[in-house]
Amino acid sequence: MALSQIYKEHQNNLANVIKADREHAKEEARTAVSAAIDVLHDAVNVQVSEAFQLQRNLESESRRLETLALDFVKQSRLWLDLVNQFNDALKELGDIENWSKIIAKDARSIVGTVQRVSGVLEEESLGSSSVELKETGPPSMPRKSMSTDRDRLTSGAKVQLHNGTLGVRNVD
Repeated sequence: MALSQIYKEHQNNLANVIKADREHAKEEARTAVSAAIDVLHDAVNVQVSEAFQLQRNLESESRRLETLALDFVKQSRLWLDLVNQFNDALKELGDIENWSKIIAKDARSIVGTVQRVSGVLEEESLGSSSVELKETGPPSMPRKSMSTDRDRLTSGAKVQLHNGTLGVRNVD
C-alpha cells in the first residue's frame, strides 16, 4: 500500500472518529439540554402551580369573607332595628310615665277639691255659705285638655252652695 492510500485511510478513519465523536457530543448535549429544560420546566411549573393554588385559595377565602360580611351586615341591621324598637319603647314608657304623673296630679287635685267641697257642705249645714280655694302647690306641667271648671277650682275661686246646687265663682 502506498503511503498516500494509508494517509487517505487515516484521514477517513480520523474523519469517521471525529464524526462519531461529534455525533456522540451532540447526543450528549441534546440529552443534557433536554434534562436542563425538564428541570427548569418542572421548577417553573411548580412555581406556577403554587401561584395558581394560592390564587384559588385567595378567591375561595374572598368569597367566604364576602359571605361573612353580608351576614354581619344583616345581623347589624337586625341589632339596629332592635335598638330602635327598644328606644321607641323607652320613649313610649316616658310618655306613659308623664301621662300617669299628670293623671295622678289631677286625681290629687280632684280629691283635694272634693274634700274642700265636702268641707263647704259641712259648713253650709252649719250656716256658712262659701269657701275660698287656693292652689296647693306650684304649677308643674302644662295641662292638656283638662276641665276648665277644675282649673277654676284649683286656681283661687269661691265655691258656693245655693239652694242645694254647688256653684263656682271666680274671685278675680
